[in-house]
Amino acid sequence: LSAQRTAKGPISISECCIDGDYIVIENTSKRNDINMTNWVLTHCVGSVRKISFKFPENFILKSRQSVKLWASNRNSSSNKFANSSSSGIST
Repeated sequence: LSAQRTAKGPISISECCIDGDYIVIENTSKRNDINMTNWVLTHCVGSVRKISFKFPENFILKSRQSVKLWASNRNSSSNKFANSSSSGIST
């Protein structure tokens, strides 16, 4: 099993659960908030797309903050799309 990641700019994948339960996205910028409205995160196995998530309108990832995305079919404590400050946006 292997995973690949790249980042151009301040947004990166900082953590990825090997079982596919969740992924953590972070804004590494020291000063700039990033508007992630309509960004799409897609999980692929080989060349087959398995899961896609589109960030909601007006989603801003603040500088030096992260967001944890839980797979909806997994058992998480909240089944929410929640950022590191613990406020959540239901999906």
